[in-house]
Amino acid sequence: MRIQLRIGQIVLAMGDLACFVLSVVAVAEIRNPMHESAELYVLSNLAAFFGLFLVWHATFYALGLYDASRPRQIFEKIQRLVMAGAVNLGLGVGYFYFFGATLGATPKRNLLLAVLLAHAGSLGWRLAYRYWFRKWAIQQKVVLLGEGPEIKELRNELRLQPDLGFKLTDSISSYADIVVADDAWASKRDNQAMLMLHLEKHHNASIYSLEAFYEYCLGRISPQRAGTPRWLIEHALGKRGRAHFILQRIFSIFCAVILLCLASPLIVVISVAVLLIDGRPVLFRQRRVGYWEREFELIKFRTMAPGAEKEGVFADPKVREGYVTSLGRFLRHYRLDEFPQLWNVLRGDLALVGPRPVPPEEAKILKKEIPNYHLRHLVVPGITGWAQVHYQAAYNVADSYEKFRYDLFYVKYASLPLDVAILLKTGYTLLGGASKAR
Repeated sequence: MRIQLRIGQIVLAMGDLACFVLSVVAVAEIRNPMHESAELYVLSNLAAFFGLFLVWHATFYALGLYDASRPRQIFEKIQRLVMAGAVNLGLGVGYFYFFGATLGATPKRNLLLAVLLAHAGSLGWRLAYRYWFRKWAIQQKVVLLGEGPEIKELRNELRLQPDLGFKLTDSISSYADIVVADDAWASKRDNQAMLMLHLEKHHNASIYSLEAFYEYCLGRISPQRAGTPRWLIEHALGKRGRAHFILQRIFSIFCAVILLCLASPLIVVISVAVLLIDGRPVLFRQRRVGYWEREFELIKFRTMAPGAEKEGVFADPKVREGYVTSLGRFLRHYRLDEFPQLWNVLRGDLALVGPRPVPPEEAKILKKEIPNYHLRHLVVPGITGWAQVHYQAAYNVADSYEKFRYDLFYVKYASLPLDVAILLKTGYTLLGGASKAR
């Protein structure tokens, strides 16, 4: 098997090695800060771990973490790094068990902390690589073959987002790193299909269908494509087994209980503040459409003055903003008004992560205006979601259409790693003061 080391793979591997080394140095300093021979202690730990670094790199390679030609979403990076961490911890235990006497060191207590720091550092390094290094130094050449609206949209997005790490080329050639072809276009051009096979075999080019590359780059799905019976069977109904829902339910209940316990003093303070400043009622209750289009009562802290609901769905944002109270504006800014929804999570109305539920009146309008809008109800709605961390709040049909495309991505790829990634992204947006979703 022929292995070709590209610049991107080398850069990633060097960054990982730096993370491995720094993690061992950090652990050695933490565990032995006042030792008389501190430098010697650090060096002895590095020497003991050196052979293990090679094993860790091999694990990363086996799990595809050095496949620089394939764009990955953050949830897939997290999933693979968690798997790598578990494998590397086990390999580390075996490594020091069998070779500890030969190495003259068995840093058993340092191993777990070193693995955690090393793999957390590798995740940070990959994010930095994606958003900084690849943007300026290692842009892969991509050729898009086809003439449909999705091809045009993808071409425009790649031009507008150089941080994705791709540079467009005009035609198939031996210099193309990635070839993306629309199925309808490729089926009518057998000679081009043979050329793509030649590029993959002799020039190590990566060949993607338009659907796969579009989703990897943009994280959303066309509603028209999702409405086909084939898509429903393969990506929605066919994969709606109970395993994911059971895991999601356990995870949501566990996190909701922990959050309620930790935030209970803050919840009391907010309740008193709303009561004293804005008066009754403290809580806002509204009917929303949930799983399989079943309605439920959503609970939040009240942030708007009475009369806001009379404006109806899709009211002018400026008009609606006029109803927001001064305290409500603060609560919305940091999403503190969402805390009561943890009770909805415990009741089973919501999960922590899922498409944001909308009022019945709004859902009725959107089902008429947006193709296959009912597909978002194939998963349990959530407090936060893939659409919420990628797109602004929706105050009209056009924005709702764009958010629905992200909801479809979640319907297709719903999993616990994706939920964790969305929660991490939500935490990041909260620290950045992102506006709350409706």
